[in-house]
Amino acid sequence: MAADDEGPGDDTEEDDRLRWLKLPVEWATFSLFDEDPCAVRLFYAKSGLDRGDLAEVFISESPDTATVAVTLIERVLAGVSPDSTHYGGLVNRRSFCVEVALETPLGERTLIDGATGRRAEPLRRDAGFPDQHAASTSPTRPAALAGRHE
Repeated sequence: MAADDEGPGDDTEEDDRLRWLKLPVEWATFSLFDEDPCAVRLFYAKSGLDRGDLAEVFISESPDTATVAVTLIERVLAGVSPDSTHYGGLVNRRSFCVEVALETPLGERTLIDGATGRRAEPLRRDAGFPDQHAASTSPTRPAALAGRHE
């Protein structure tokens, strides 16, 4: 067998095993709530057939800093099952939102995606359209999962 041929015990076989991965979920837009100045709704898209559940939410904030970072993490099944079913492809990309609670109101601080470092933009609503995005996107509330890192 040539050195570049695949054989038992090579890296390809190991990479195909079925496993759970924790991966960052990119998000770029948010909205604030008039009734609760510490609540922020983040909008994100992810693949899969689930309800948009997140494995972890990390919030890094301090009233003394000009930036608040929020990192969303999902669990993804990847690899090949014993019946040769492949998992982990980008299929059925759907939109979701999650509501997070900051310790202090966002105010003039900058909100960024902690995984990418990109600045988030407020959700722009067209005055001619009702707020259908909020109505069609049910929020995920991982309150028990939210971890604070300062």
